[in-house]
Amino acid sequence: MNSKFKILITDPYHQNFHIEKEILAEINAEVIISHCKTEEDVIEICSSMDGLLVSYVPIGKKVIENLHKCKVIVKYAVGANNIDLCAATQKGIYVANVPNYCIEEVSTHTVALLLNLVRNILVYDKSIKKGSWNPLIGDPIFRIKNKVLGIIGFGHIGKRVAEKIRPFGLTILIYDPLVNNELISKYGAKKVELKTLLHQS
Repeated sequence: MNSKFKILITDPYHQNFHIEKEILAEINAEVIISHCKTEEDVIEICSSMDGLLVSYVPIGKKVIENLHKCKVIVKYAVGANNIDLCAATQKGIYVANVPNYCIEEVSTHTVALLLNLVRNILVYDKSIKKGSWNPLIGDPIFRIKNKVLGIIGFGHIGKRVAEKIRPFGLTILIYDPLVNNELISKYGAKKVELKTLLHQS
C-alpha cells in the first residue's frame, strides 16, 4: 500500500526512530531519514515532503520556498530559531516545537554544574587522576547554604532548577519581567530587577 504522506527527518542526532514511525503510521505516512547539513541539502530532497522533523539544519526562506507540499515543520526542541517563522507563515506552513523537551535533563545538568563550581570537583578530579591529593588545591571552597543564587528567566527549566536547588538552603533571586511575584514566591524565590540579581547573587 502506497503511503499517503512523506515525512522527512532532516538531520537526526539519535539512532532510533520507532516512536516517530509508530505515530506517523497511524496516518499512513512514510518516514524518510536524511542527514542534511545545509539548506541546499534540504532543498535537494524536500520538494515532495508533506512534513519536516528538524533538529539543527537551517530552514530559511530559500528552503521554505521550495517546500511545494509541506504542511508542517516540527522542531525537535523548544526553540525554533533555525526556522524562518515569517516565511513559513506566509506559505501557510504550521511550525511546531516540543515545549517540554529535556526540561529534566537540562535543569539537572545545570544544578550539577553549579555544584561542581562551588565545590571545585573538577579540580580535585584532575589532581587525583594525576596521582596526587592536596586538600587545599581547590581553595576557595564555599558552603552553599545561605548563598544567593540568581536565575535569569523563569520558564520551565528555570522553575525546575529552583525546585532542585532549593533544599540546599540558598536564597533564590529571579529576574523575569514576564512572570509575576505570586508565581515566583510559590517556588520560595524572590523577584528582583536584573541589576539587583547581578549585584547580589
